[in-house]
Amino acid sequence: MTERKGPGIIWVTSYPKSGNTWMRFLLAHLLIGNIKSSADVNRYIPGVGGSPNERIKLPADKSVMLKTHWTITCSNPLFNETLGFVYVVRNPLDIMMSFFNFNLLRFMRSEKNPTEKQIAAIRSEYIDTFIGHRGNPLGGSGGGHTNWIENVRLWHSASERYPSVMVRYEDMLNDTRKEVQRVLQFFNHEVSDQKIRQAIHKSSFNSMKKQEENEVKKKQQGFFYKKKYEKAHQHGIRFMNKGASGQGFQYLSEGQRLGFLEAFGPTLEKLGYHIDPDSGELQLDAHPLGEITPLDEAPDLGYAQVQRPVMSRKPD
Repeated sequence: MTERKGPGIIWVTSYPKSGNTWMRFLLAHLLIGNIKSSADVNRYIPGVGGSPNERIKLPADKSVMLKTHWTITCSNPLFNETLGFVYVVRNPLDIMMSFFNFNLLRFMRSEKNPTEKQIAAIRSEYIDTFIGHRGNPLGGSGGGHTNWIENVRLWHSASERYPSVMVRYEDMLNDTRKEVQRVLQFFNHEVSDQKIRQAIHKSSFNSMKKQEENEVKKKQQGFFYKKKYEKAHQHGIRFMNKGASGQGFQYLSEGQRLGFLEAFGPTLEKLGYHIDPDSGELQLDAHPLGEITPLDEAPDLGYAQVQRPVMSRKPD
């Protein structure tokens, strides 16, 4: 086990679209408090890894939480400051559909009124790419977050070296309180029952969806509203889409179903996921992700300052 003394970084990490935002909202309400907007969550648990030119300033005397989708083996020197991590894993079938909804935000920037036929064609091509590249919907290497299979494997391997807790998104859906308690055990942090109830309520799908609608209506810059997605927002496309489990199987052709199970089946089995090849019904084993390895002591938390270069963009 790698031991680091003093302040450092606690990563809130996952493959994209795996529930990282939900986990960040929970942690912000549990460990920081007084969270009024999605911008507050971004301030206290900022994301890193999206730009090679970003600048991160860490406080000298406090630990910080940082969100990332990158693997811990990438060349980012921030990983040398690792105290531990929370990793959220999710059924890649649901990641696939969540990714597709997110990419509609981008598509709607150029298409005013896409037809259902257009959307169905894009979805089918997108599914083929996602499966063919092992969970990377963009194709290629996937950059710092690689693909779903490698991302899961590398972070799971890192749990042997660092204090950590691994959480399945589906377990968060089934029993949020139980998973919150597991995460708090990792942080070595005691929180009152009342605060846990409040954090779960304020971070629920319905609460976050209401918050998104409010911020979009007010055009309040933060996590949910971004000016570059204005057209998509106007057409009702939202970041908080469904938050469900088992939402994508019906969109797969027979060949795509076979391809999905061939590509992801072995890794899913190791993680305790069992998907019926005909119905797509999901069964879960009880916590196969290893023991919780807690931090030595509850961290004294501050927050990092992240600066990104402003990129000029042609108007839509």
